Amino acid sequence: MAVKDHNKLLVTLLLIALGMFGFGFALVPIYNSLCKALNINGKTNTEAIAYNPHTKVNQQREVLVQFVATQNSSIPWAFYPKVEKIKFIRGKLQG
Repeated sequence: MAVKDHNKLLVTLLLIALGMFGFGFALVPIYNSLCKALNINGKTNTEAIAYNPHTKVNQQREVLVQFVATQNSSIPWAFYPKVEKIKFIRGKLQG
């Protein structure tokens, strides 16, 4: 009696695992269909954009990037950025 119950449980668990694998395999087409039906672009753009030297750059808008480094206090070595902050204008080539 116990072996029969174990076999039934084993078959049930294998079917569940197979169903989960099939669902995971089907997620990509389901996602694509859903994006198409809802008119959502759910994909990332992987095309490279060439630099256009004639693009207008807003010279008044500066961006400040701060580099912050923290570490665990129990670590015996120090970790810090060589440059703490950088100011630049988006779209303007530095050089």
